[in-house]
Amino acid sequence: MKNYLLRTVPSVFFAFCFASLMISCGVPDQNSETSDEQVSFIQLPSSGPGYYAFVKDDRLWGTKTTIENFQKTSSEWKLLGYDQAYSRIGVNDISFQDGRKMDPHASHKTGKDIDLRPMRNDGQEAATEVAASSFSHDGSLLLIKTVKKNFDLRLIFFNDPMIYISGQAQCANPDASGEKLSYVQCWEGHHNHIHVSSK
Repeated sequence: MKNYLLRTVPSVFFAFCFASLMISCGVPDQNSETSDEQVSFIQLPSSGPGYYAFVKDDRLWGTKTTIENFQKTSSEWKLLGYDQAYSRIGVNDISFQDGRKMDPHASHKTGKDIDLRPMRNDGQEAATEVAASSFSHDGSLLLIKTVKKNFDLRLIFFNDPMIYISGQAQCANPDASGEKLSYVQCWEGHHNHIHVSSK
């Protein structure tokens, strides 16, 4: 009996300690609402090659894939001289580090959504919207196509009728003369920013 206990107790103790170590080291709980990607959000610097951010740093957290894909997009934008032809890419909301709700959005919790400013026709790094005289359709279309090359897109919301192919009932009918992109939809409130949602 004594020899049996000497053999058994260390085995049980080791199993208990190993389980405790797994928990303390943060092995994800399969029932947790927090995904592995959310835990590993990284922060986009407030400026970099080809882009600038115009929101607080705490709103610039995203998945590693989202941040890296955006940086590829902005680097290409700069490399091809589009930052000089139009302006650098303006970045708005992505997510909070902990994935909590980000007002006024229904989304922007998963680190996979990123809002960008449409391009202007005067080179200024400032706000514009589809109906404004400062809005550049060509520049915004070029930005969307550059995003598409670098992201595994789910969809883009942007209310330029020359670009979107479908949308909510209250959206204007797509302009037949425009270049229709199957991954762009019209959605209320997206006249002044390009909402990029990746998979």
